[in-house]
Amino acid sequence: MLRRYHGGWLVLLAMAYARATDVYQENIYGVSSGISYYMRLTIGQPTYWNAAPRASANNTFKLLIDTGSSNLAVASASCCNGLNLHLFNCAASSTCQAYAKSDAVAVSYVVGSWRGNLVQDTISSSNISALANIPFTAISSQNNFFDGAFDGILGLAFSSIAEPMSTPTVFESMVQSNIVADVFGLQLCGVLQPHVHGYLPIATAGQLVLGGVQASNIQLYRGPIYYSPLVVKKWYVVVVTGLGFGNRALNLPCTVLNTPKAIVDSGTSNLVLPTQAYTALVAEIRAATLAAIPSFPLSYFSDSVVCCESYCDPSDLTSPLLDLPPISISLALEASTNEHITVTIPPTYYWRPLAASNGFATTNCRIFGISEGSGSMLGNVFMDGLYTVHDRAGARMGFAVADNCANKANSSKLITVQGDSSWCDCLAPATRSGGLVSGGWPGTKPCFFWAWWTYVIVVGIVLVGICLVIIAVLCIRKHHHRRSLEHPSFAQLQETLLESGPSPMLSSNTSDDILMMVEARPPQYS
Repeated sequence: MLRRYHGGWLVLLAMAYARATDVYQENIYGVSSGISYYMRLTIGQPTYWNAAPRASANNTFKLLIDTGSSNLAVASASCCNGLNLHLFNCAASSTCQAYAKSDAVAVSYVVGSWRGNLVQDTISSSNISALANIPFTAISSQNNFFDGAFDGILGLAFSSIAEPMSTPTVFESMVQSNIVADVFGLQLCGVLQPHVHGYLPIATAGQLVLGGVQASNIQLYRGPIYYSPLVVKKWYVVVVTGLGFGNRALNLPCTVLNTPKAIVDSGTSNLVLPTQAYTALVAEIRAATLAAIPSFPLSYFSDSVVCCESYCDPSDLTSPLLDLPPISISLALEASTNEHITVTIPPTYYWRPLAASNGFATTNCRIFGISEGSGSMLGNVFMDGLYTVHDRAGARMGFAVADNCANKANSSKLITVQGDSSWCDCLAPATRSGGLVSGGWPGTKPCFFWAWWTYVIVVGIVLVGICLVIIAVLCIRKHHHRRSLEHPSFAQLQETLLESGPSPMLSSNTSDDILMMVEARPPQYS
């Protein structure tokens, strides 16, 4: 019986380990306008396990893929009637119930916001079996959040920025249940990039790999994966070490690019830069664009004005826009503080393809994909054409060129590695005193910065050292003195003095002679 008991536990442990190494791959779809990506999740019961469709149409939702937030939220009937969305109805699901933390939730994004209440229900997908009691928000009101292209949002960042704080995300729930390892990969091919290669876009525009890097025999990237360390585990915060245009680096302090932070964010369409970096880069792009197309309207150098001129047609392979220099963005390389990953972004990505609709017809156009913000956000302009590995367990981000895209978009991005000055100098002041890559004690983390407590410790160590030296010297002297007292010659001298008394300095005769000499000396008169 005892042997069977241990054997049973070994089997259970083996099964748990096997489950933890499972890897799942899900299709990612492109919003028809080209601005974002979504995946399909089924929420609630009933579900159909062995037939198509997998679940009823009423409880399968299009959820925006967002690595820049952490909440799962879905439109409900009390919010969004008339927006042509699939609406979640807790009362219609046999598995829906109130969540323990049932307080109202409010979340704001760069664009848009929503409010709602936490509930929990069963969640599944085409490849993932039902996950019970997953918390999410049923949205009851919203402001400029829904545009009809998706029914909700799936946040894939860390639960430390979830609302309420530390509410487990869908992915973290899978990790905690030993369904997958704490890593996922994201292939974004560019929703409308097939136009550039002579193909019509299809719905599938990427892949989400949960629990690993590769889930099928089809390789989703080409070349090596280069890893960059995460600065903090909230958003996917990286260290941007440089910004360039063409073959020239822009003359910017790299701390500007990381203040207050630089995040990799699939929920942001554009490349967002702080004012100083934005101004410098736009000046370079404007000069190059006007040199190629002198009549190019200045209004198009805006992230809100769509260019539908013939040279802005994504299917025009001879457009002068495609001959513009690339943008280069450099990131810290995990393996060495003196090496950097550089991602080269051709103009077909930063003059972003966009399907513009006037309500009657849709025209394929382009829009300027650079925006001004309070920090750096590496959105789809950066991520399109890449395969990004979110290695949360290893606290790092991996970057490779996307390959074998289902929509036949062939990535023209390049990734290289160069040696340069230490990327530790690029960290924002707020992250120098702590975080995953920097610390106040040498040798503990890749980057070391002096902190006030470091000075206190060093001074304390020096003072303790001085005190120990003084104590050691005193101990040595005391030891030598004790040894001298124990020396044989000193002991013999003591014994002689004790036995015979002190030796007379002068004999009695000598004393008498001196006395006689004193008596015979004549008196002295003044």
